[in-house]
Amino acid sequence: MEGKPAKLLTEVHDGRYANAPAVAAFIGHKVMTDGDEERLIMGLAQPLSIVLQQADRLGTVVVQMVAGIFLVCILIAAVMARAVTRPINSLSQAVQRFANGRK
Repeated sequence: MEGKPAKLLTEVHDGRYANAPAVAAFIGHKVMTDGDEERLIMGLAQPLSIVLQQADRLGTVVVQMVAGIFLVCILIAAVMARAVTRPINSLSQAVQRFANGRK
């Protein structure tokens, strides 16, 4: 990883992963040790099918959250519109009654 970014994310489709592709992530971090090593590299691999399944589930949750927030905003807008128009309608009716000569 020398001279390269300290993070790497890759998809593996060959070798032993030909039948079950995997996603692998690696991160390198400089460490101070008494030995010759200057960098610690940690990695994690996960089958691609599990990663895609989790991403689909996350996408579904995000869509549900957006839909819920949208409905709440529509409800708030309707309540606010009613609160604003009610006094205007009341004033309009009072002016109309005054114009007709009634109180």
